[in-house]
Amino acid sequence: MNMENYTYNIIWADDEVMRFIKDSQYQQMFKRFNINVLRGCPNGKSFKVAIQELWNYRIDAVITDANFPHEEFDSDKERDVDGLRTVLEVMSSYHTIPVYLYTGRKNIKEIARPRDLENFDEIYYKNVGDDEKNLKDLLERLCEDVKARKTTAFCVDNNFSAEIRYAKMLDSIIPTVNAEKFIRTNLIRSFDNRWDFESERPQEMLNTARKIVEAMFYVGKEWGILPPIEELNEMSKFLQGKNDDYKHTKRIMPKPLARALWYYLDITQDGSHLKGDLKLGVDAYVTTVQNANILRSVLHIAIDLIRWFVDFALECKTETGVKKLWYETSKSE
Repeated sequence: MNMENYTYNIIWADDEVMRFIKDSQYQQMFKRFNINVLRGCPNGKSFKVAIQELWNYRIDAVITDANFPHEEFDSDKERDVDGLRTVLEVMSSYHTIPVYLYTGRKNIKEIARPRDLENFDEIYYKNVGDDEKNLKDLLERLCEDVKARKTTAFCVDNNFSAEIRYAKMLDSIIPTVNAEKFIRTNLIRSFDNRWDFESERPQEMLNTARKIVEAMFYVGKEWGILPPIEELNEMSKFLQGKNDDYKHTKRIMPKPLARALWYYLDITQDGSHLKGDLKLGVDAYVTTVQNANILRSVLHIAIDLIRWFVDFALECKTETGVKKLWYETSKSE
């Protein structure tokens, strides 16, 4: 992402915020760093309203005072930090948006709780010492942090946190599969649209995708939660409920995913073979058109398959034993 002309949208919470917004020194600093104050909030209550009203805007950062009220100052104005606590409570639901403490109270640690201040790795001071330098340092840090959060890796880690967590769980079950690396690396490639279309490179991705499913099915058979079916395509038929030798006592894989698995195996089997009888020519197609949409489809099905297997394994293999959701038809006759 080109950040050269990027405008940083912020919300500022401070009982004196309007004074800062109108101050010529602050305005010059905002212009220098391309800062756009979406809204100034004089108390915690108005900040909460601002977040609710601006949630569909791009909010890059929040700057907050410490010594300001939730709504109106209490009897001890100099020690009122209810506004800060409201900001932190609200922002706990928006953990990807950085929050910066900018306070005029040099002794803020005397009136704010340590657990409130622990949310900030640094405190910036206004009207204390070199105010211009303090504001400059804050805005420089803000821009650096927002830039870091705009990287594809950061966005992937946050937007696909559940998917990556499941991949890590699969790695804990099958350490050799490297599912987290496969999912995270290819999500980054997908969002950056930076795929290597050189000859045989798509095959590497498809081959790894196939090996992940092979490993899941192998472990499933070892544990007894899947029947001893050797061929992947036959396992796919079983999961669709179309195998004559083994039947379900309860549906094991959701129908849409079972059908997606059939496509996944067809594509990865074809694309992972460097030589021999290629039915579809996936590698040749992807290399020729220089388009990764088929690879993306495999990646996203892999994500769902990993999630399914982890949940299925945790359901069927417990400390008390193995719960089988299938039976062999010949033994039931």
